[in-house]
Amino acid sequence: MHATTVTPCNGWRTISNFVRPNGLGLTEEGDVCILDVEWLHAEQAEPLALIDATLATLLGLGRYGTGLALEAKAVELARPKFEVQAHEAYFGCRVHFSASHNHLVLHRADLDRTFAAYNAELLEMLTPALDQALADRQRLTSFTQRVTWLLTRQLSGGRLDIPAIAMELGMSERTPQRRLAEEGTNFLNLVDHSAT
Repeated sequence: MHATTVTPCNGWRTISNFVRPNGLGLTEEGDVCILDVEWLHAEQAEPLALIDATLATLLGLGRYGTGLALEAKAVELARPKFEVQAHEAYFGCRVHFSASHNHLVLHRADLDRTFAAYNAELLEMLTPALDQALADRQRLTSFTQRVTWLLTRQLSGGRLDIPAIAMELGMSERTPQRRLAEEGTNFLNLVDHSAT
């Protein structure tokens, strides 16, 4: 994203790079770009409203950045039918429900439209920190390391409890405790370690 011209494709690709470990992918095929969302590490059903909000935000990024009323080519949602007219009005296309996956299909031509509004200076400041955070997260190999990383990140917010960590991981409250015990530790040990 250090190029002179910033486009929706640059933005979506950057978001995809930072979020891919959590289940956001970007694929370009012919005249379309497919953004797909899945909950990779969740043991519970994905939150339906969050999937809707994620796809709407991705399209909104393109709309806001270009200043144009971009429309999706297609939207496929794994959820059952719900508010069909509202979904189709927002995305500007037919929405297929009960699909096998969650996809936002965009027109390839929209990917190269120039962003009218972006802050290059802010981007230059944030990119190294985001790159470092991504590299740190990708180095995490054990569940204990993932939880410790989340605790360290949440330390400034003051909410170091199992429900917050479980929600962040997309798990029930009991699962992190069980997984930590399997790795020979527990939540309180990690909290103590993170706070020092």
